[in-house]
Amino acid sequence: MTALDFVFGISFLFAAQDKTYIALEKRAVATVQQVMVSQLDSQLPERSFSLWFNQVVGSQAGVNWQLNDCGEQTGNASDRERDLPYCVEVVAITPNERKAFVNILVGSTKRGIGEKPKLYFAVVEYKGEFYTAKRLSELPDLLTKPLKPKPKPVVLPNVKSKKSPPVFSHVGSAPIKIVAAPLPVTEVPTPPAPAHNRVTKTYFAALGEVITKVTPEYPITARQITVAGEVKVRVVVSEQGLVLESKAISGPALFRRSAEIAASKWIFKPAIANGKPVKAEGTVSFIFKRE
Repeated sequence: MTALDFVFGISFLFAAQDKTYIALEKRAVATVQQVMVSQLDSQLPERSFSLWFNQVVGSQAGVNWQLNDCGEQTGNASDRERDLPYCVEVVAITPNERKAFVNILVGSTKRGIGEKPKLYFAVVEYKGEFYTAKRLSELPDLLTKPLKPKPKPVVLPNVKSKKSPPVFSHVGSAPIKIVAAPLPVTEVPTPPAPAHNRVTKTYFAALGEVITKVTPEYPITARQITVAGEVKVRVVVSEQGLVLESKAISGPALFRRSAEIAASKWIFKPAIANGKPVKAEGTVSFIFKRE
């Protein structure tokens, strides 16, 4: 085999893969466009999703359909082993400068296309603010009615804190601000015990000092549509300083999974209560901003 034959063989392989994906994307998009919108939201009429969506955004809106990984890909090698969800994403920019992003779940990378379509998330962006539609029936109002700016969070000074100032990290051209915020020390008593037994208490202390920070990946979907936002992740840290649980409690759906994955990899200095290492609980904030 000559070098030219080898290059031709590789090119043919990639071309075949491209054709396979294009066919998969066409089938997935057609499935979502034809599904009755009432199957995605019982409050909506018996009408195809594509017809309903085009009427909602208006005839002058630019609309784009594509198949993606629902924004769940992190860019790490572990993505190859994960069964990533497949979504048909429809993006529209309306004349009133509002952007609508709707992802409809249709399958996964390992199971393929074939699941009954269902809403994965729907978000409207307007002047840098994000408004989530929990149901598709909420989307028309978010695209047409006046939207009130969301109140900015108030950060109170922590006089007793000796933690270092916030750290700014970068992923490509998307800087992400990372802030670790402790929760107040709380005591969680165990259920009542017999009088002859000693009653013990479990302490959940404030987060200790961060030893290792991991910056979340800026999701591919968010890069394509240039969006930004802040995600707060609640973390529970073990006596050894390792994250046991990480759950996004606020922020745009586009960024939540990426923030949870990053927070789960953080390492803290063990919290101390009564002279012993104890579990700790607090929040970690990630601010995604594409420049």
